[in-house]
Amino acid sequence: MMWGWNPRGLPFFVAAAVLFAVFTAIAANPGRTAAESAAPVTLREFAFKPQSVTVAAGSQVAWTNKDGVVHTVTANAGGFDSGTMAPEGVFTFTFKNAGTFEYFCDFHPFMKGTVVVTGATPAPSPVITAPTLVSPASAATLPSFGTTLRWENGAMATQVHLQVIPFNNDGPGVDVHLGSPETAFVIPAPPNWYGLLPDMTYNWRVRTSPATQFVGLDDPSWGAWGESTFRTPALPGLVITAAVPAAGSIVSTLTPALQWSVNRSDVFYFEVTLSKDSTFDTNPATATAMVYGALIHGGVTTPPNSYLVPRSFPLEPATAYFWRVRLRVQGDGRPADWSATSTFKTGSTPAPSPTAVQTPGPTASPASTAPPTPSTTPTAAPSPPATSTPTATPAPLNYMIAYASRLDGVDQLYAVRLDGSQQTRLTNTAAQELSATWSPDGARIAWVSLRDGNTEVYLMSASGADQLNMSESAGSDSQPAWSPDGSRLAWTSNRDGQKQIYFRYVNFTTNTTLKVDTGGTPAEQPAWFPDNNRLAVVANFGGGDPEICIVSALGADLQCITDNSSVDDRPAISPNGLQIAFVSDRAGRRDIYVMDVKGIAQTRLTTEANNDFPQWSPDGAKILFQSDRTGNWDLVAVNRNGSGLINLTKSPGSDTAGRWTPDGRSIVFQSDRSGPLQIYAMKPDGSSPVNLSNNGAYSVQPAVAPK
Repeated sequence: MMWGWNPRGLPFFVAAAVLFAVFTAIAANPGRTAAESAAPVTLREFAFKPQSVTVAAGSQVAWTNKDGVVHTVTANAGGFDSGTMAPEGVFTFTFKNAGTFEYFCDFHPFMKGTVVVTGATPAPSPVITAPTLVSPASAATLPSFGTTLRWENGAMATQVHLQVIPFNNDGPGVDVHLGSPETAFVIPAPPNWYGLLPDMTYNWRVRTSPATQFVGLDDPSWGAWGESTFRTPALPGLVITAAVPAAGSIVSTLTPALQWSVNRSDVFYFEVTLSKDSTFDTNPATATAMVYGALIHGGVTTPPNSYLVPRSFPLEPATAYFWRVRLRVQGDGRPADWSATSTFKTGSTPAPSPTAVQTPGPTASPASTAPPTPSTTPTAAPSPPATSTPTATPAPLNYMIAYASRLDGVDQLYAVRLDGSQQTRLTNTAAQELSATWSPDGARIAWVSLRDGNTEVYLMSASGADQLNMSESAGSDSQPAWSPDGSRLAWTSNRDGQKQIYFRYVNFTTNTTLKVDTGGTPAEQPAWFPDNNRLAVVANFGGGDPEICIVSALGADLQCITDNSSVDDRPAISPNGLQIAFVSDRAGRRDIYVMDVKGIAQTRLTTEANNDFPQWSPDGAKILFQSDRTGNWDLVAVNRNGSGLINLTKSPGSDTAGRWTPDGRSIVFQSDRSGPLQIYAMKPDGSSPVNLSNNGAYSVQPAVAPK
């Protein structure tokens, strides 16, 4: 089974064994030829050619990527998506219904095309009656947090769609598509599944389809919903006790772990506050101290029921702190009382902060740790005093670089040291292996694989061992992004018919995939904030108008911080988490902009040509990006305030995909300056370029290990 969490809306949970291909689209390996009957479209020179094609209903369109970079063919309104298309890749799709279908390239949104489909639309599948819901009885209160839902299907049912929706769509739920006409579904109680919240109303509903093949959830064959409600039990006598640190004790670290005890094992969702202020005042007009606020899933923290003060927001030394815990109530649940406030003091000379982070246990559902809510503006740490003693400049660290190469005919993942040594092959399949990204500790690599016939997100060790399918869907899964603490891996998937953000705790031994709730708005390009709790995403509200938005990993309150009729995408979070660099075509071309995390002070940094893929330097002082200002793609750097813009590469070829090394002493990139695309490294000023892959074969998508 594959569970998902849509914490403000629905977690989903999909029977993996019955998944079939939802779309008739095929993302083929390089060299595959489109069907002769398909209408051809070529992706060449960053354009769809022809831009518009007309076909009859039931016809195929075949897109072939003739550029030297990856592209996608992505429908504006959902319905088809090629996933990542490598050069020479082919994507086909059958258009069954009449209409006009606009699409674009996900990597290069200025690339747009249209398919006009003429002719009659096929008749819809037969509509069948709504199922009859049997138990629990309507409006019944459950005796526990686990239950079996039962219903009776109408005639002709071949597959079932079940949803369990929390009151006001606030909290976890269930969304399952079953490929057979089941009539019962078990919701496990904690600790087998942490799902239903206490003292809360849930709507549950079931519909069926008579289709003979596994169909998408937007297929017209689905019948009407049968609907009912139930309520989860209240928790009289619940007692939560602040346990560690002991009341009145002195802790030896500025990032202590707070732990509490609970007198019930089926309670798992908590709210924690911590502050120097014993009143926990968060009113900006009266607050006197920072208040740390966190939503915690106590069932998956280590140790259970605990909160670790973030290393990015350490406590102050020699200071008394107060903290308390209560049951997190959502939906129409009745507010819970806070535990008794406990207190501790930090030492005057604390020990170094621990490097451990909260990691989930072996069972499903995420911990939510909201970022601290500052009531006063924190001040930056003072700069160290200058010294007159000269020091030698250390040599750049010899980082590992992962990349994709066609050395053996098909894209596979390789690794090489920054000095060009230790060339290593990491994957060995007959399918394309692309888009590597390192875990923050450098021990693992996530990437995109086509070995299963569609794009999936995979995980392996840095040596290439222990390869594991993380996404496991019938859709297109791509754009993997690690949380800064390395505990979670997020990616984009269209498994439910439109692009959404999913993530998974990488230490789980069970198959648990979690969905970020964006209120039904398609979203992609996830980028984590340093607090490990929020993501910047690109939300598409239709009409080719994607915006930069911020959402909690638990899916609370999607907040869009750009709002215009242009394309805003490619969010890149600054190392301190206070600014976002992004790309926008609001001025008629794709330019690099920066803004703060509230969308204020949006500043345009470039004023000519097209610019893309911003990357912050490790110290947050500069932004690296690629630009075609010289007539071909070059790497360019600019200070974050827009000054000091300089072309770093000036070769006659295409220099793209620039990445800083973590020490800021080198930049790794891909270039076709001497033939097929190769992986290069250079100094931050653009000097001393060195061919690292040096294999004469197409080599792209460099990713630098963090250590």
